[in-house]
Amino acid sequence: MAYQPKSYKKFVATAATATLVASAIVPVASASGFSDVQADNEFATYINALAEAGIIGGYASDNTFRPNNKLTRGQVAIMLGRWLENNGATIPADWDTNPRFEDVSTSNEELAKYAALVKDAGVFTGVAGKLNAADNITRENMAVVLDRVSKTVTGTSLVELAADIEDVTVADLGTTQYKEQVQALADLGITTVSNFRPKETVSRAQFAKFLYTSLEVIEAQAVTAEKLQAEIDAVAKTLPAVDSITADNAAAAKATVETAKAELAKIKTAIAEAELTEEEVAGLEKAIAAVETTMQAVVAKADKAIEDAKELAVESVKMINATELLVTFNKTVNKDSANTEANYKIETKAPFTVTTVDVADVQLQEDGKSAIVRVNNTTLTPAVVYNVTVDGVVDTKYAKIKKYEGTVTATEAAAPTLAGVAYVGGTVELTFKEEVDFANAIVKVDGVQVTTADFAAKSSNAGEYTYVATLANAANKTEGAHSVSVVGLKNKAGKEATTLTGSYTVSNDTVAPTVTKVTASETSAYEFTVEFSEVVTAPTVKVTKGSTTYTATATADTATAKKWVVAINDISGANALYPTNVNEVAVNYEISGFKDAANLIGTAVTGSVTLSKDFVAPAVKSANLNTITTTSGDTVIVVPFTEAITAVGSTVTVKDPEGILQTANVSVVNGSELKLTIASHATKEGKYEIVLPSGLVTDGGSNKNVATTTSVTYTATTTNVVELANTAITPSNSVVNGVNTNVITVNFGQEMTETALQLANYTLDNVALPAGTTIGFVGNKNTVQITLPASYVVSTDAAYKFAVSKDLTTKAGQAIRLDDNAATVSTLQLEKNITLQDNKAPELKNEAKLLLNGATATTEANQVKLTFSETLQAVGTTAPANIADDFIVKVNGTVVNHTVVGNASNSNEIVLSIGSFNTAQTVTVELASTGLNLVDVKGNVIVGGKSVTATK
Repeated sequence: MAYQPKSYKKFVATAATATLVASAIVPVASASGFSDVQADNEFATYINALAEAGIIGGYASDNTFRPNNKLTRGQVAIMLGRWLENNGATIPADWDTNPRFEDVSTSNEELAKYAALVKDAGVFTGVAGKLNAADNITRENMAVVLDRVSKTVTGTSLVELAADIEDVTVADLGTTQYKEQVQALADLGITTVSNFRPKETVSRAQFAKFLYTSLEVIEAQAVTAEKLQAEIDAVAKTLPAVDSITADNAAAAKATVETAKAELAKIKTAIAEAELTEEEVAGLEKAIAAVETTMQAVVAKADKAIEDAKELAVESVKMINATELLVTFNKTVNKDSANTEANYKIETKAPFTVTTVDVADVQLQEDGKSAIVRVNNTTLTPAVVYNVTVDGVVDTKYAKIKKYEGTVTATEAAAPTLAGVAYVGGTVELTFKEEVDFANAIVKVDGVQVTTADFAAKSSNAGEYTYVATLANAANKTEGAHSVSVVGLKNKAGKEATTLTGSYTVSNDTVAPTVTKVTASETSAYEFTVEFSEVVTAPTVKVTKGSTTYTATATADTATAKKWVVAINDISGANALYPTNVNEVAVNYEISGFKDAANLIGTAVTGSVTLSKDFVAPAVKSANLNTITTTSGDTVIVVPFTEAITAVGSTVTVKDPEGILQTANVSVVNGSELKLTIASHATKEGKYEIVLPSGLVTDGGSNKNVATTTSVTYTATTTNVVELANTAITPSNSVVNGVNTNVITVNFGQEMTETALQLANYTLDNVALPAGTTIGFVGNKNTVQITLPASYVVSTDAAYKFAVSKDLTTKAGQAIRLDDNAATVSTLQLEKNITLQDNKAPELKNEAKLLLNGATATTEANQVKLTFSETLQAVGTTAPANIADDFIVKVNGTVVNHTVVGNASNSNEIVLSIGSFNTAQTVTVELASTGLNLVDVKGNVIVGGKSVTATK
């Protein structure tokens, strides 16, 4: 198709009338000067606008428009062709050699050109190969070509544009086969009449209005920089303010960002396809970048809010080798607390025995969420289950972890592997993923043995195992590649590796080291850091301020010695680095004398760096970290601070849980913790409020704390467990309503929490209690009564192991245990073997038999034998009358008298005597529904309401 349209954006109309946004057609009142179109003509605006745009013309002979003349199909083809051409379409090159319609002659050049254009564009398809240009166009055909021209230019037809608009009523819509096209004109406001008159013709003036309003709708879809910017602005407005994001709305905020991403993707596509200037594209891309930056900030804040809202917990614990565990947390943790060995406990367990595995080192990994825990001088034994406890770790907000208690099964250790080889200044470094032993190893470089005794651990941190040895052989340090082999190397589990190989490359270093960065210290007012391009020897550093020269000492900050910390000395007295009331000074430095491993000396560097005193006052870390204990009759409260402190004041005031003000003596422990001691004070349960006055402590500089109130809560725990004896469990089996209750009573000896009422905390034979079990306190909250459902124990008494979970706690917060051996607290449960009684009620089987006595087959004295599902209590040959009352005997539907003959010992049968009857008649026995007296051997009353028919 020759037509190449401008760029348009598909849209859904939301109003009955589209608004002209970017039309090349500007309405004017009388610019064309048609002699028969007056300014007050209702169609003048549309006629003159189209005429000015060159889309519609008049009659040159007399300068008339002839608005009331009927419009022909040829005239419509020409007008639409002109508009397509104005919008980038080109006349097909073969218009004169390849006529599109057989009834259009090339002698009419204008019609032939535009007929070819509209045919190729799919606007006019013709009828049986003809355009029928001289025929008047009907209103419904006009609706069709207007719908098609929109589809051609924008990719969206008028019908599609109107799809989401509520239909306007068109009274005569049923008279046209082009219902959708006519309805679209009405819905889009292109026509406003209630009767469209589809079969009627169109005047030239009427078509001018139809075409103009249709082109308004079409032109409104044109993509412009202004529209795109408006859409970008609209996307930006959907994003929430970063400061407004909390854990509650974080998920919704992230969802908004995802929606915004999708919208921006559409806008980017529209920009790529639109006809825009480079300047417009650059402006739009800048606007999009700004929105994307905001989106990133929203997501970051939302993620942080979600992260902060989590309760810190351990996600998993797994072995990574024979001496190390990887502990993974669900959020970022405080490094100091994560690296504290005392916060991790690893134990082996056997009945009444506990062996604690010493934790040697813990190192938080770069992700801030996982820590490697290394055990000391031992390995974890394969197939042994270890109990792992993690407690005391805090997150970055100092919120404490949910105590973790879990297990990990040690697996068979694998042989060590060589993770890397490096050459650093005349030494070879071998890196492994675990600790290794070089005692019996043979290491060779290029076939020349390196003394394994020379290999020293470069780092003793968990998870970091690099061993370094000096290369004595000069050939091993020459330029080029060098091979390394290791034989006989073992790990701590004694697993020996096969031959390990690696290599390193020595380059001919001709580049001297350089200073890459000099930065002021963030922790000291008298230090700055110098970073070099490579590992260097200690540099010489000269520091001056004005005419004063200060001595300075450089200390390697890292093992690779690429970073050195310079400390300025002689900073007091007459030449004090900071004059009185001055908190920021610039000093000049000269750094020289530094060499790399190739003995290349770096060029001396001079410059200046601005140092500043610490302006951040020490503050209480978090009330979550405050602790309270009773020591030697004194109450001791410890309040951690954010940095090292010195106590200035000697006492503070503490309000105890009863509101009584107490005086606490002040001291500093562990450098950054304020210790408050209330002498001879009986610690009380509840909250202690601590008032720390301004200036109580100071940091290493001159910063003092601001006035702060914090608190700590004390819960009395004279012991962490309560001892329970097995005899506290008592089963009882009284009969209630004819059924053994199988009640189990547990007396805990003191008041319990609601945990004692959770059925999940009890088991029978190691499985959950049966459905229908009920539980409740009885008498007080010291004793729990558990009632099992009827029919749980069938036919005979049975022994069961009843167990109480260790997860129960007393009101005082204590955990239960079996005895006073603390080693059993986390493994043993309170348990007892108990006997439960049969509580299944016997049921009448469908097995009634007639017992015939005598020789006559028709009239005899007879008995009926009934069979039950289990053994009945013996009733003897002369049963009590109340047993007979349990049964109703009928012969041929008539109730007859009967007596109970009795049953044998341990029998599930009973015999009724019913007197004489004709055996041809039917005998039935029914059980009463209530008030039954016959029971099984355990006293469970038979199930009533059943009936049976006796057979011979």
